[in-house]
Amino acid sequence: MKIYLLVTLFGALLTAVRFTATAEPESKTLRQ
Repeated sequence: MKIYLLVTLFGALLTAVRFTATAEPESKTLRQ
């Protein structure tokens, strides 16, 4: 169970990083 929880948290972290990585360039282009 603990391993499953760690995998879920890791997946959520990767998703958050991916979301911020794609959101930053968009906000930069909108500012310009």
